[in-house]
Amino acid sequence: MGSRNLDGVGFKVGLNYFPPEQFDIKYNRPDLVLKQIPWADTTLIPLYYAAYKKRLKKMNFTEDMLNNDFHIPNIKITNTENIAYETQNQKLEIKLEASDTKYKLDRINVWVN
Repeated sequence: MGSRNLDGVGFKVGLNYFPPEQFDIKYNRPDLVLKQIPWADTTLIPLYYAAYKKRLKKMNFTEDMLNNDFHIPNIKITNTENIAYETQNQKLEIKLEASDTKYKLDRINVWVN
């Protein structure tokens, strides 16, 4: 449990850096942290576990899908030459190519900052 402001913190795999939110569904597990703290309020553990299970269900995942196999799909923006650095337009067309050599892709999550 901690601050959501994690600038500069991430996971390094080979030469690649990944921000923590990429692994949130697997590693954001306060229930497991509380199990390791002897003085923790144990009544919170099943509540946090239920919240974790609810998050998995909402995203259509199972615990079995979150194994230790570290495999990253590829995504590429194919129309970068047509995207302005700044714009006043409320709409932007981004063309993507997404692929994976091991798993079938079933979603792409996009956050607009």
